[in-house]
Amino acid sequence: MNLKHQRILFLSLIILWGTVIYCFSNQQGDTSSSISSSITYRILGIFYPKFQQLDSVNQMAVFNTFHVITRKLAHFSEYAILWFFSYRFLRTYPFNKWQCYVMAVIFCFGYASLDEWHQSFIPKRSPSFKDVLIDTSGALIGGFLHISLEKIIQKKIQVFEI
Repeated sequence: MNLKHQRILFLSLIILWGTVIYCFSNQQGDTSSSISSSITYRILGIFYPKFQQLDSVNQMAVFNTFHVITRKLAHFSEYAILWFFSYRFLRTYPFNKWQCYVMAVIFCFGYASLDEWHQSFIPKRSPSFKDVLIDTSGALIGGFLHISLEKIIQKKIQVFEI
């Protein structure tokens, strides 16, 4: 695939994924919480099969802990994916890998900041700089893992070429 097609593809994916993030953020607080609660119950069913056997006080404590983790991992993952699309888009230009890494992280930080500001206009939602930091961490760590995997794969390819 030539560079022009790659640019179009990854720019389209950035726009699509940004729209997905926007739609999640555009949900009212009750709706967002209800969706993440149902996901949390599913996760508990998989990773904590004895959850239903707990008394109600302990169930609530375990649920609340898992619910926070689920919500924060969603933030983290959303922005790791946004970083990947942004990074791949930037790699179609004459920047080195680390410049693309940093620019993609800065883009994700900016988008996360705008996303949190947008939430200030949504009923029963509020902006959180902590969420911006979690989002940016997703971009930083997701990016680092991607670049590390790229290096490992390149080394393995070089070994096979020898």
